[in-house]
Amino acid sequence: MSVPPPPPLFDADVDTAAIRRVLVGDTQAYAQIVARHEFHLRRLLAGILHDAHLAEDVLQDVWLLAYRRLATFQFRARFRTWLSTIAVRQGIKARGKSRFDAERREPIGVGTEDEPLARGACPFENARDRDEARTLLAGLPPKERASLALASQGWTYEEIAARLESPMGSVATWIHRGRQRLVG
Repeated sequence: MSVPPPPPLFDADVDTAAIRRVLVGDTQAYAQIVARHEFHLRRLLAGILHDAHLAEDVLQDVWLLAYRRLATFQFRARFRTWLSTIAVRQGIKARGKSRFDAERREPIGVGTEDEPLARGACPFENARDRDEARTLLAGLPPKERASLALASQGWTYEEIAARLESPMGSVATWIHRGRQRLVG
């Protein structure tokens, strides 16, 4: 999909006026904001994600998030900078998530500390058990959930520590606590 380049001048006064109109309920003003900044944000996200389809999805999330947080914009910086910050953060989050999802293609099992499940093994007999396990896993703190998921796929503590950029002792603790929470 070809998008025309943005207007050559980014006048802060135009953005300020549009923001103020959006804040009082003018939805057309937000459409103008989107039109003014879409090209820049699309290129920014494409550079971060290296995937046009994912960049398009993230861009939609950025516009929604920016709309929801528009009232927090304080007019101290350029609006384009504020939007770009949201886009960069969402892009990095999406990039990390897509990499993690690509690495985790197999079912998550629980295993024991001494005997982790074989790669791809799943201890749940039926769909109901798997759904319950997903619910329990979703309730774990993120570091515990990630550590446990990677360990259940046969990753070593060293590999998990490197992936999560955390000390190996923390990884061991997260896995132990995660298992305790799941079984108890």
